[in-house]
Amino acid sequence: YRYNFSEGAPDLVQVLDSPAAFMTGLPDGSGVALAVEPDGRSPETFLVRQGLRIDVNWDNVENLTTNPPLAIPTMADPNGRYLLWTVAPGYSTGTFYALTDLVTCQEGGACTAVAIGGYPIWSPGGEHLITLTTTNPWWPEGMATGLMFLRDAPTAEATHSPGFGASPFWLDDTRFGFLNQFQNGVEQLVLSDVQLPPPFTLLTDSDMLANLSADSVTFEFVQPLPGSLETMVVLIRGESNLANAATTGHLFWYDRGNDAVQRHVPLAEWQNSELEGYRFSPDGRYLLITYTSPAETAVNLFLQDVGGDEPRSFNYTVLGTTPYPRHFYASWTPDGQWLAMPELGTIRLWHNGRDEQILNFDGLNCTNAAWVDRLEGE
Repeated sequence: YRYNFSEGAPDLVQVLDSPAAFMTGLPDGSGVALAVEPDGRSPETFLVRQGLRIDVNWDNVENLTTNPPLAIPTMADPNGRYLLWTVAPGYSTGTFYALTDLVTCQEGGACTAVAIGGYPIWSPGGEHLITLTTTNPWWPEGMATGLMFLRDAPTAEATHSPGFGASPFWLDDTRFGFLNQFQNGVEQLVLSDVQLPPPFTLLTDSDMLANLSADSVTFEFVQPLPGSLETMVVLIRGESNLANAATTGHLFWYDRGNDAVQRHVPLAEWQNSELEGYRFSPDGRYLLITYTSPAETAVNLFLQDVGGDEPRSFNYTVLGTTPYPRHFYASWTPDGQWLAMPELGTIRLWHNGRDEQILNFDGLNCTNAAWVDRLEGE
């Protein structure tokens, strides 16, 4: 369906032969990418672009158990050219990530999937990328520890390897950082560059422990603050040695220039939760974090205004279940002002970090939403 806020009801665009479908908006707003798993038949992966269906060709990807596989479209590179597909569990024996070049995914073009050797982390200008190969590739999106490789193009041979690490990120098109762990268990945040000098240690778990009332801490992820690369956003899990004590979650702003913590925001309802994932809004102002307790089906959504002067945050428990991690379903407008998220058959909307309204269409069980400029040849 397509919905225009100036109109009263959504319009039917295409009937999908399966209730199990996932979609994400294309970077240029020209449509959506979809993964569909029809009952009793092979999965389908395709784009709906300006009213046209464009199927993805998987013939050049090895190690698939079905062709096409069930592959979930999740994100694009900084230039909006390459769309990442993550192959779902059971559909591959060795290839878990592939890219399609959206320049060629046009009417009459070849929308070919090309295997990539790990989860890609792109430099800001798209000139370089780190691919992260992990033993458990399903859904952690670079947060799990794996072997990192530097590449100059998506399908290029690896030029060097920085070794093992987690949560890699780029400061610019030459400098990057990541988390690593020594054999004695010490965790640290280090910085390096494409010439691979000895890594510079920026933070350790002991440094962060000094800011908490906990017996030990674990780095969950770290990323530079968009628009302010001197500031690192660090998510920490605090643990206590007391019997039956719950773990706690904490978000820190760390100023690496002044070697100081600027801000500390505890995450509400974290007790013993596991991190699902995170997303920055397109304008870099908001950070979305989703986490859940193993004993619950609901997902805690934490939305933080990282660009404002005040530490304004919003907590919400998203009800219901989804086939894939909840942050996959987060869809922002290009300006970052509106966020859409499905919940119990409705679409919940946030505007500038505040819970705004619910879209509830009679007779429709909404399972996914994506912002688009156009879906047909208008």
